[in-house]
Amino acid sequence: NKADDAKRLGADEVVISKNADEMRAHTASFDFILDTVSADHDLNAYLALLKLDGTMTLLGVPPKAAQVAQFNLIAGRRSLAGSGIGSLRETQEMLDFCAEHGITSDVENIWSDWWRKGAARWRPCFSPKTAMRSMWKSMPRR
Repeated sequence: NKADDAKRLGADEVVISKNADEMRAHTASFDFILDTVSADHDLNAYLALLKLDGTMTLLGVPPKAAQVAQFNLIAGRRSLAGSGIGSLRETQEMLDFCAEHGITSDVENIWSDWWRKGAARWRPCFSPKTAMRSMWKSMPRR
């Protein structure tokens, strides 16, 4: 499961967001939250986990616009930010940071059509090669 994977990869602790007691126990305990969820979810529940001056950065794009209670930002001087993909320089900085701090990941090569079928365990990052293969397969033939 994902909690076991996170601990194996170095997480000190795992908070299950569907567990109200765990969420309550971690109120105002995080400096930073990186939200990669592309499904509809309540951002306010996560904003409450941020410390004073904490930041939550969104990478996922859910189908519906998020509703944010402004008080969740104002009361704790919290910030809500968004980001697309990073540049090559930023990606290299992230990889260097991970190497310096012993942060590792699991890499699983899958074809993009497998992801559509639900075969991916984590958020996929497609290489140009797999993306082009998928596009080529889906193009109409004359």
